[in-house]
Amino acid sequence: MPRAAADEPDEKDTFKILVSTDNHLGYNDECPTRGDDSFNSFEEVLQLAVSHQVDFLLLGGDLFHKNKPSRKCMYRCMYLLRKYCLGDKPCPFQLISDPTQAFGHSPFPHANYEDPNLNVSIPVFSINGNHDDPTGADNLCALDILSSAGMVNYFGKVSLSDEININPVILKKGRTKLCLFGLGAVRDERLHRMFQHGKVKILYPRECDGDSSWFKLLVLHQNHSKHGATNYIPESFLDPNLDLVIWGHEHEAKERPQRNPTQDFYVLQPGSSVATSLCDGESAPKNAWIIKIHGEQFKADALPLKTVRPFVMRDISLVDSGINPKAPKANDKVIDHCVATVEEMIALSKKLHTGHPKQPVDKPLIRLRVDYSGGFEIINATMFGKQFLDRVANPKDIISLHRRMEQEESKKRSLLRNLAGDVSAALDADRLNQSTVEDLVVDYFKSTENADNRLAVLSETGLGLAVHEFVQKEEQNAVNCIVDHQINKTVDMTSTKISEGMDEGLIENEIVKCKEERLKTSVDELEESKQIISLAPTRSSNVTNDDVIMSDDDVADVSVASSSRSVPATRGRGRGAGSTRGRGSRAGSKTAGKTQTTLASISRTGRSVKRSAAAAGDETENMTHTILSDSDDEMSRTSNKSRRTETDQSEALFTSRLNSSSASSSQRTNRSNRRF
Repeated sequence: MPRAAADEPDEKDTFKILVSTDNHLGYNDECPTRGDDSFNSFEEVLQLAVSHQVDFLLLGGDLFHKNKPSRKCMYRCMYLLRKYCLGDKPCPFQLISDPTQAFGHSPFPHANYEDPNLNVSIPVFSINGNHDDPTGADNLCALDILSSAGMVNYFGKVSLSDEININPVILKKGRTKLCLFGLGAVRDERLHRMFQHGKVKILYPRECDGDSSWFKLLVLHQNHSKHGATNYIPESFLDPNLDLVIWGHEHEAKERPQRNPTQDFYVLQPGSSVATSLCDGESAPKNAWIIKIHGEQFKADALPLKTVRPFVMRDISLVDSGINPKAPKANDKVIDHCVATVEEMIALSKKLHTGHPKQPVDKPLIRLRVDYSGGFEIINATMFGKQFLDRVANPKDIISLHRRMEQEESKKRSLLRNLAGDVSAALDADRLNQSTVEDLVVDYFKSTENADNRLAVLSETGLGLAVHEFVQKEEQNAVNCIVDHQINKTVDMTSTKISEGMDEGLIENEIVKCKEERLKTSVDELEESKQIISLAPTRSSNVTNDDVIMSDDDVADVSVASSSRSVPATRGRGRGAGSTRGRGSRAGSKTAGKTQTTLASISRTGRSVKRSAAAAGDETENMTHTILSDSDDEMSRTSNKSRRTETDQSEALFTSRLNSSSASSSQRTNRSNRRF
């Protein structure tokens, strides 16, 4: 296995690689204070690649902070890549593997430095992370755009199939042969199950079998630390034939590559290049890494980043401050104590100044965590932060309050959740690993004994796909879009068959026949559902014209191509943002021309169908809670609350649409008779 080289090897046989992960371009780019931080550190990474004359740059995922970065973010990224990575310098290594195996998803399935139309001096190889992962019907992401433009070699892209085959990018420099494997971000629970059942395979070339002279490097982007039963990837899952694993996603940088004694490979965790949260891991020094590979040996050296904003974090306990919580004006004394501590932290941040002209030193990041257990009153964090508006970069969340008892209870709850998750995973592992999320949804609704919970309007195929997109891709509006679309489609298909005064039972029969007719072409139903979900509205309510790389004409084309009753195309899909506008605005459709008899009949039927739609929404919500039990608890609770509200609005919309369409049916019949 590889060991650190004792002497400097011959450069003709040595790969020199610059490694960086989790650059999060565009993080907080709307903030005038911190908006440039991610771009400054990424530019420094590129400058290091040029100054150290590396062979190529290897990125470990989350190049972008958002799945759909703004025009400004894409512009600045492409500007930097063109400035530092294009040029006349020849690349001193060869690609000796079939490029279509690793880059087959690209319209240009080859390495960009081998393209005769491009002058690439420093090739960039990158996998996607969980922030910039492929989504939508075409399974595209921002890296696909950079790949099509010839600026990035995007590899390690994972499809939604039941198996993952990792093809190598085989590079040769002199006598050194490098097998570069990439695994883009996959939801940890899914990947954990796939590893358990041998569904993830690393495909070694035939020449590599039994030959230890090939250096085998894997870069992946997953949870490294255990947060639950299955929402992380243990190192024991990885192939022991690997030599080095570069682990993205974890923002805390490790000081050196760590050897796994069982698997006998090394793991390098570079960490992020910009702080995206105020925690201990982010306060550690930020680095890029130079890796030199010669034959079977490698050497890794950290390169401290000098453009990173200073970040100081401290924990204090008010019990240790000597302040009596029952004394007069005790709260004022607590505030004075916290202010004095923050002043010390600001002074300490000056020691982190590197002298780099682009390091933002005027406003450091300060995080003071205060344990106020012992009878102390809570401090108003907002008012406290206003004292440092012009002195720190994060005045709104400069102070964090907690109580020791709450922390201990939280740890106990976390341990209980992990224990329950381990037991649940052991009991249901076989069933879950043999079924997809879509299968679980279909089986549930078809096997339920409660007739009120069976789907009368919605199809199991579409709803299963929507739940899959919500679980795997965090498309929070997927279920709402499918419910709205299928209800609207049912109204359109049945409106011509429903006449005034028709019996309620006959109307229900027509609805059932409509569903059966739709499901006769299951393939079309699946493709149509994919298209509808791909047009799902953005999760962010504060979306501007710069939030997606698409012109107004593009949006119009997408809208025309979709169904006239389907959800309109919208801009962007930010990560972790709130829900979008409600769907009740269309419930006020025109209902002129309806007779009193038809209103009564259709309303009764509408209430029946509404119960089915409501049951489907509630049961889908329950299933989603189960699937996401190990992680994303807060996100799922918020989205489920939003979904219940929007499902109620969709039910009201269905009744109104059905009433309107039925009443106008006789009018269409009369018009047809006049034409004949």
